Amino acid sequence: MRRAQIEIMGLVVVVILVTIGLFFALSLKRTTPTQKPVVDRFGQDTMAKDFLTVLLETQPQGCSPSVSGLQAWDLAKDCVRYRNSGVSIYACDGANSCEALKSIAKTIAEATLDEYGMTYNLSYVYEPPGEEGPQLIFNISTGCHPYSDAQFTSAQPYSSLGRTPIPLYRVTTGKAYLELRICD
Repeated sequence: MRRAQIEIMGLVVVVILVTIGLFFALSLKRTTPTQKPVVDRFGQDTMAKDFLTVLLETQPQGCSPSVSGLQAWDLAKDCVRYRNSGVSIYACDGANSCEALKSIAKTIAEATLDEYGMTYNLSYVYEPPGEEGPQLIFNISTGCHPYSDAQFTSAQPYSSLGRTPIPLYRVTTGKAYLELRICD
């Protein structure tokens, strides 16, 4: 009889330990952080910057004049030139450099950001010297707020911001940049 009591007490101890273990496992599983982990934010931040790098290093097809090593960087510079003077050096499939750059950006965004179901805003902005504000050359958006911080509210925070300046040396004065916001 004594041996049976010891076995039952052993089983009770095992059941209690298993119950305590399950309690801790469930309590740890319930406490999820309200903010995204730093790793996710870092990953999305680099995603925006990497997207812009890939976009600008893309070699457009069907452009004339046919230049070896022509990249979207060149189209971005030419787009500002075209916007200021009406003269475009490059034409890609009958489109001026601004339209060609927007088409390339849209194609890459659809193949990557749209595929992952991300909400984003991709803007190409030119800030001429001496004028009041930036000029929006093009904007591709799936629901994020526009490029201007004045128009940006905290109602829809963005988790990633990538901004790449476009060098306009020997093209024109002012500043131009591509900006990608990936929203939460």
